[in-house]
Amino acid sequence: MRRWNPPLDIAVGIRRWTKSRLGIMLLSTLFTQHFGTMPTTLDLVGMSRHMIRVGAALGLCATSVCVSYAQPARNARPAPSVAGSDQEPGVVRLTPIRTIGSLDGPPEYAFGQLTEMAVDKSGRLYTYDQKDHQLRAYDAAGKFVAKIGRRGSGPGEYQSVVGLTVVADSFIATHDPSLARISLFAPSGKLYRTISEPRATTWGGASFFADNAGRVFVRISVRKPGAREGSEGPDAIAGARFLGFDTNGRLVDSIPVVFPKLAKPQPRGFYLMLAEGGHMAFLPEPTVVPSPTGAIIAGTGETMRFSITPRTGAPRMVEEPWTPVALTSGERANWEQWATYISTQDKGRFTYTIPSRKPAYNDIRVDLDGRIWVSVFAAAEKRDITPRGASDTRPLLVWRQRATFNVYSTAGAFLGRVELPPLQGLIQVAGDQLFAMGKGPDDEQIITVYRVSGLKR
Repeated sequence: MRRWNPPLDIAVGIRRWTKSRLGIMLLSTLFTQHFGTMPTTLDLVGMSRHMIRVGAALGLCATSVCVSYAQPARNARPAPSVAGSDQEPGVVRLTPIRTIGSLDGPPEYAFGQLTEMAVDKSGRLYTYDQKDHQLRAYDAAGKFVAKIGRRGSGPGEYQSVVGLTVVADSFIATHDPSLARISLFAPSGKLYRTISEPRATTWGGASFFADNAGRVFVRISVRKPGAREGSEGPDAIAGARFLGFDTNGRLVDSIPVVFPKLAKPQPRGFYLMLAEGGHMAFLPEPTVVPSPTGAIIAGTGETMRFSITPRTGAPRMVEEPWTPVALTSGERANWEQWATYISTQDKGRFTYTIPSRKPAYNDIRVDLDGRIWVSVFAAAEKRDITPRGASDTRPLLVWRQRATFNVYSTAGAFLGRVELPPLQGLIQVAGDQLFAMGKGPDDEQIITVYRVSGLKR
């Protein structure tokens, strides 16, 4: 499950979107911010969702593709005690049990810019704050426990963390692409092992994960024969694989990544990153997500259909009846403002069309128990968003959809629908605890932990 939710809304114009979505980009430029050199171009051909977030969060996108940072909604309030109507039979309920994050008090609770978060099965939380380059651990009650590692290039240090997961419920694993290594830390913060890996070209989220067998995986690109080392793009990349390492640092597994094909070509699109989660302006996109059970979940979002491919045995196809959700005239007009703005920023070289209907879903996530969370499109609501200054010409996106998920068992049985409170994004789910990122009354980042009730067993 993706563990990063943005502290800012980020608008990203995509130059080209291909069927393969191999997550190819000039990744060697990603951390040039740390070395004092700013890239002038970024090729976002097939760039993964997580890398769009990270590249924009680090300020490394060229002007023509990473358009702007949009101000988040202000005065967002903590989550209500119930998500859903009491009159609906079998509704899934979210009851807040604690929050983490505050502007007042110890600095360990004043989040600056959280870009990676992970949760273990006991409900312990691990966060990476990009603002101060620090990894921190919190216990199951939300109490700060320890700092883990520090910024640097030595053992137990990192230039940045662009991938965070928990291995065998015992080790915190970080992925540092700039140093081409994975570090395993004990919960106390002590370094356990460093694992060198081939320089991955897709980072974070579903590209870095741990399975139930205690192995940590990172996704890499597979080059075509004769392709020059360091070259990127569809002419150089043949595909991708997940490489699995045990806690002793040995390479023990390799899983091919096969992206599902779209039924028809899609027009040029742009990606808008929101607090609730981002998507390609209502265009379907191939998605491949690993499960801790070892299965691979894949789909395109064109219909309510996805596949579950176990390590052994035949794939299972999950498909349900689905009625497309239409954009209201106000919602579509609001998104067309963004399309015009991004086209203008790109000097009119590209135009973007907002469809009249939404795809079935925009993302797939898997929780620590292997349950499948499909991020479905639903009706948007007009919200009271504080206007920006008069000199800021960026559109204000006031039509916002709550983060909404259809939840399925590891075998694909429907378990229920979960709707988060407004302007909150999903971090992870462990058992009956759901972790979400949102904003507090003073616009500070806060993490809210909910008790989930009503999901089928």
